[in-house]
Amino acid sequence: MRDELELRYESKGLVRSRKLLYRIWQLGFHQRAYEHLDNAPLSTTVRLAADINSQAAFIVRAESGFVYAVVVRDLKAAQLPEGLDGDVEAARALARSGMAKRTNDFAASAQDYLVACRLLWDAVERQDPKATLEELRWYVASYASVKAGELSQVHRKYAAAQPYYLAFFSLLQEGTPLWDRMRRLINPMLHFYWRNIARQMGIALESTASPVDAAVLMATHTDTELREKWQETTQELAEINPDVLRRVASQIRLVQRDSPQNAQVAEEIEQMLGN
Repeated sequence: MRDELELRYESKGLVRSRKLLYRIWQLGFHQRAYEHLDNAPLSTTVRLAADINSQAAFIVRAESGFVYAVVVRDLKAAQLPEGLDGDVEAARALARSGMAKRTNDFAASAQDYLVACRLLWDAVERQDPKATLEELRWYVASYASVKAGELSQVHRKYAAAQPYYLAFFSLLQEGTPLWDRMRRLINPMLHFYWRNIARQMGIALESTASPVDAAVLMATHTDTELREKWQETTQELAEINPDVLRRVASQIRLVQRDSPQNAQVAEEIEQMLGN
């Protein structure tokens, strides 16, 4: 199955690492989309679950663990300006506008990216040769990042912002073109994803410079409720993007190796990944 996936991606001009292909393969098992015919290693034959009778049903089952619902809801509700239905070039112009606005105006940037996403989504749906899924993922990840910023930094709606952070991290998987394209956003997004927990609870934290510092501060905080909430949100992220957390744990061990307390935080994150 993994070999077949690799061939299909290559036929569409898309490069995927073997590590990522393995995770895609695992996704179906995680959602019980197929099962081994016997108790055996990975090379054994598998079959689809009995209630999956179409490709659409398989996709829905396999992707049901992703945090896309909130973004898809926004795309469906987006109001398109007249004359722009499925216009790929208009989508690209709006994406450029959204990128230019993101540092000064989260709300305006989010609106531009949202319309760009909807236009490109429509173009992909009708199989426009100029529209690609890779570009659509880029737009959706960009929209999720600025919408999270708008909700948390502008409106102080921290709980409402969390699904957008998770949607962002569900799309940025290591080994994909999108990871390389948007990796500069990973640290600030993770930093705010964690610190917003304390803001939502009304707990003032000392300043931190990176997600590594934020993780150590919150995992060892004197407030029990804050520690438990950090553990809960970190476990959510572990299920969506384990590679991001694996990097954090490695950095904690590397940068703060002489601290037993920090080593314990790294171990706690690694245990979440094991779960």
